[in-house]
Amino acid sequence: MAAVHEAVVNAVRYGGGQGVVRLHGDREYVICEVCDSGAPASGPRPPFPGRMPPSPRAVNGHGMWLVRQLSDLAVDALDPAGSVVRLYFRAPAPAHPAAGSVNS
Repeated sequence: MAAVHEAVVNAVRYGGGQGVVRLHGDREYVICEVCDSGAPASGPRPPFPGRMPPSPRAVNGHGMWLVRQLSDLAVDALDPAGSVVRLYFRAPAPAHPAAGSVNS
Protein backbone atom coordinates (compact mmCIF):
# COMPACT_ATOMS: atom_id res chain seq x y z
CA MET A 1 0.00 0.00 0.00
CA ALA A 2 2.26 2.75 -1.28
CA ALA A 3 -0.52 5.34 -0.92
CA VAL A 4 -0.88 4.65 2.82
CA HIS A 5 2.89 4.70 3.29
CA GLU A 6 3.16 8.08 1.57
CA ALA A 7 0.32 9.56 3.66
CA VAL A 8 2.04 8.34 6.84
CA VAL A 9 5.42 9.72 5.73
CA ASN A 10 3.78 13.09 5.03
CA ALA A 11 2.17 13.09 8.50
CA VAL A 12 5.53 12.46 10.14
CA ARG A 13 7.49 14.83 7.92
CA TYR A 14 5.07 17.76 7.79
CA GLY A 15 2.71 17.13 10.70
CA GLY A 16 4.79 17.37 13.82
CA GLY A 17 6.73 14.12 13.69
CA GLN A 18 3.93 11.75 14.62
CA GLY A 19 0.48 10.70 13.58
CA VAL A 20 -2.35 8.23 14.02
CA VAL A 21 -3.47 5.65 11.46
CA ARG A 22 -6.98 4.22 11.59
CA LEU A 23 -8.25 1.44 9.35
CA HIS A 24 -11.87 0.49 8.94
CA GLY A 25 -14.18 -0.52 6.19
CA ASP A 26 -17.52 -1.68 5.00
CA ARG A 27 -18.75 -3.95 2.23
CA GLU A 28 -17.59 -1.54 -0.47
CA TYR A 29 -14.41 0.14 0.81
CA VAL A 30 -11.38 -0.27 3.01
CA ILE A 31 -10.76 3.17 4.52
CA CYS A 32 -7.46 4.40 5.91
CA GLU A 33 -7.38 7.64 7.87
CA VAL A 34 -4.06 9.30 8.68
CA CYS A 35 -4.15 12.18 11.19
CA ASP A 36 -1.39 14.38 12.52
CA SER A 37 -1.16 17.07 15.18
CA GLY A 38 0.09 19.73 12.81
CA ALA A 39 3.20 21.81 12.80
CA PRO A 40 4.03 25.41 12.11
CA ALA A 41 3.94 26.14 8.40
CA SER A 42 7.46 26.14 7.03
CA GLY A 43 6.64 28.14 3.95
CA PRO A 44 3.93 28.39 1.36
CA ARG A 45 2.10 25.16 0.68
CA PRO A 46 0.35 24.52 -2.61
CA PRO A 47 -3.39 25.18 -2.22
CA PHE A 48 -4.48 21.78 -3.57
CA PRO A 49 -1.59 19.33 -3.12
CA GLY A 50 -1.59 16.37 -5.43
CA ARG A 51 -4.47 17.42 -7.63
CA MET A 52 -2.20 18.41 -10.50
CA PRO A 53 0.85 16.40 -11.52
CA PRO A 54 4.12 17.85 -10.24
CA SER A 55 6.83 18.90 -12.63
CA PRO A 56 9.08 15.91 -13.34
CA ARG A 57 12.00 18.01 -12.09
CA ALA A 58 10.25 19.07 -8.87
CA VAL A 59 12.04 18.02 -5.69
CA ASN A 60 8.79 17.83 -3.67
CA GLY A 61 5.13 17.44 -4.45
CA HIS A 62 5.08 13.90 -5.75
CA GLY A 63 3.67 12.30 -2.58
CA MET A 64 0.07 13.50 -2.63
CA TRP A 65 -0.03 13.02 -6.40
CA LEU A 66 0.97 9.39 -5.83
CA VAL A 67 -1.60 9.04 -3.04
CA ARG A 68 -4.37 10.28 -5.33
CA GLN A 69 -3.29 8.05 -8.22
CA LEU A 70 -3.13 4.86 -6.13
CA SER A 71 -6.34 5.22 -4.12
CA ASP A 72 -9.90 5.16 -5.38
CA LEU A 73 -10.58 8.39 -3.51
CA ALA A 74 -8.42 10.65 -1.33
CA VAL A 75 -10.06 13.30 0.85
CA ASP A 76 -7.98 15.69 2.88
CA ALA A 77 -8.29 18.48 5.39
CA LEU A 78 -4.80 19.97 5.58
CA ASP A 79 -4.17 22.54 8.27
CA PRO A 80 -1.11 23.69 10.23
CA ALA A 81 -3.07 22.88 13.41
CA GLY A 82 -3.59 19.25 12.35
CA SER A 83 -4.40 17.39 9.16
CA VAL A 84 -6.49 14.39 8.16
CA VAL A 85 -6.05 12.40 4.96
CA ARG A 86 -8.69 9.73 4.32
CA LEU A 87 -8.00 7.13 1.63
CA TYR A 88 -10.66 4.88 0.16
CA PHE A 89 -9.83 1.59 -1.56
CA ARG A 90 -12.53 -0.51 -3.17
CA ALA A 91 -12.86 -3.73 -1.18
CA PRO A 92 -12.15 -6.91 -3.10
CA ALA A 93 -15.20 -8.81 -4.25
CA PRO A 94 -16.00 -11.83 -2.09
CA ALA A 95 -14.61 -15.06 -3.48
CA HIS A 96 -17.26 -17.37 -4.88
CA PRO A 97 -16.68 -21.08 -5.34
CA ALA A 98 -16.15 -22.04 -8.96
CA ALA A 99 -19.20 -23.46 -10.70
CA GLY A 100 -19.38 -27.18 -10.21
CA SER A 101 -16.99 -27.30 -7.26
CA VAL A 102 -17.82 -29.57 -4.38
CA ASN A 103 -17.54 -28.44 -0.76
CA SER A 104 -16.25 -31.05 1.64
